Amino acid sequence: MGAQNYQIILDGQWSAGLDSLLYPTDLTPGCYAWGVNIINRGGVIQTRPGKRRVKSFCGHKAQGMFWVRTMDDRNFQMVAVDGLVYTSPFPFHDWTQLQGVSFRPDAERIWWCNSIQAIKYNPDNTIAVIDAKNVVFMQDGSSLPCYWDLSDFSSGVVNVSYVTGNPAKPMPIGTAMIWQDNRVWVSVGPLVYASDLLYGASFTEETYLASQTGFRFPRSVVNFWPMPVQGLLVYTDSSMHSLMSFIQDRTQWQTQENPPFQADVNLEVGLIAPLGIQNLHGMPWQLTARGVISYDRALTTNLTTVLLTADGEMQRSKNLLGPDVTRAAFGVWENVLMCAMPASSTKNRHTWIMDAGIAEKLNNTQGLAWTGIWTGTYPVAFTSPIVQGTQHNYELAYSSGFLALDYGDSPSPQPETDLPPQAYIHVYENYIPNQIDDVESAIDCSVETKSFTLTTDDYYRFVFAEFMLVNLKGIVPFQAYVTGLAGNYQLLFSTTLRADVGPWGNPDQSAVLYYVSEGRTTELENYRRQVRHLRTKEWVVNESPTDGAACLEIGRKDGIDKGFQLMLQWQGRLGIRQLKFFYDRQMQSPTGACAVDESNTPHIVLEATA
Repeated sequence: MGAQNYQIILDGQWSAGLDSLLYPTDLTPGCYAWGVNIINRGGVIQTRPGKRRVKSFCGHKAQGMFWVRTMDDRNFQMVAVDGLVYTSPFPFHDWTQLQGVSFRPDAERIWWCNSIQAIKYNPDNTIAVIDAKNVVFMQDGSSLPCYWDLSDFSSGVVNVSYVTGNPAKPMPIGTAMIWQDNRVWVSVGPLVYASDLLYGASFTEETYLASQTGFRFPRSVVNFWPMPVQGLLVYTDSSMHSLMSFIQDRTQWQTQENPPFQADVNLEVGLIAPLGIQNLHGMPWQLTARGVISYDRALTTNLTTVLLTADGEMQRSKNLLGPDVTRAAFGVWENVLMCAMPASSTKNRHTWIMDAGIAEKLNNTQGLAWTGIWTGTYPVAFTSPIVQGTQHNYELAYSSGFLALDYGDSPSPQPETDLPPQAYIHVYENYIPNQIDDVESAIDCSVETKSFTLTTDDYYRFVFAEFMLVNLKGIVPFQAYVTGLAGNYQLLFSTTLRADVGPWGNPDQSAVLYYVSEGRTTELENYRRQVRHLRTKEWVVNESPTDGAACLEIGRKDGIDKGFQLMLQWQGRLGIRQLKFFYDRQMQSPTGACAVDESNTPHIVLEATA
């Protein structure tokens, strides 16, 4: 039979994103079942942007990272490893350790707060106005708070000798902190304290509600989040509350009644991971005990009986989450929400990617969609500095695989201590445009399509498939697999594609660089990315099922099923624009048949999870 007589199913323009909750046969065109290390922009599935290693630390425990922007627009990155804190100015190449600052090396995380100090107290407790300066505070929940003064780069412990006033009352030992409405707000278990106005290290003012020494909440405070109208959101692991922090006069806190200064927002969901919250499109997205929920959905708890999560499409990874999800960390870059989650690991092995820029244009009708997971690192924290109008994205992470400096990531075990083995801890910059393919490690990518079925639910024979590949750059090994609804994936073909990067300059060597500006910014010339149309050979149907047959479970000849699914894998720079699925419909017997009793016959099919 000629190919022109085969029937064809087209799939492409994957603007619907990923969905691993529905069975693959129920996915709509433009939706795929799973993706690893990919992005999806313009409906084209392609290799994710690269990572650039900025700095490496050899230590036991990565405890956090923080971005500081000063009032005069200086930018610093801060990293905590084993209780020590390191800082670096943009572009974060040169790192120094803060002197006089140390925390417990086994602390789960370091908490940060960038404040502005504009006053101090004289010995007679009168207020003296000083030149405003940025002061960063740090805590681990058990050690004395520490500070970093960015006016003179001094650092040390926040104690009575550092805080002015008589008597001096320095910052209490706590955890979560935030600078909001000219005060530092710090949590100590279920209590929240507010610093003096424009003096984050001092807590001499003690006006709260009624006779309380602080604002009390039903459970320990997990973290804070600023809101433009409500003031300050206060999260526990099972509830959300608000404080009207924008009221500057503390004497009004007790008299504020409608609405009250302290109020409940949601008593059903909260925040289970301190770093599991980020702003995207003007509102928080938070990790609750149910899953990822946007703030507007959290507000519907009093209006509906169903509170829907936003991460159902990530069910394949969500089902594998470890018992301790409090280490999860969220990050943002442009329209992308990054959710580092502990899937099948105690560390954040999978980074879920939600993207609102799949069809990013003025008349876009596509909404948010999950695009897949990123692997290769174990992120601890993300920062997204905006420097000279450009947004960057950095992650502090334990490395793995080809990104590790030593196999197993444990070059120096410490059996004589309670600390984990020494690990290589890195700061990476994400979303590197990958202009130089020859000096980057190839990224392993994978995508699983929907299951292609007939509307009549008949059996058919998979014949071959055709792939329209774009954005090919460099040397890229490519593999294609197929499986029926029953059985395992089988290799269709494996090949290596090549699109030369080219010399640095035009082939005639008349130009080497485009000078984008008078500064140091340049763009290297090279050959353009290429296109390929690949077709698999016709799949040979086995006359009888074998151990390696794709349709072993249903006892049919290999290659005949009610649905087939493709998995494409590649290593390097590549995009998939569209695919064609060729099939041949099979005749079915018009008679019925009794089912076979399987109670005494073992049926085993091995399964592996990503």
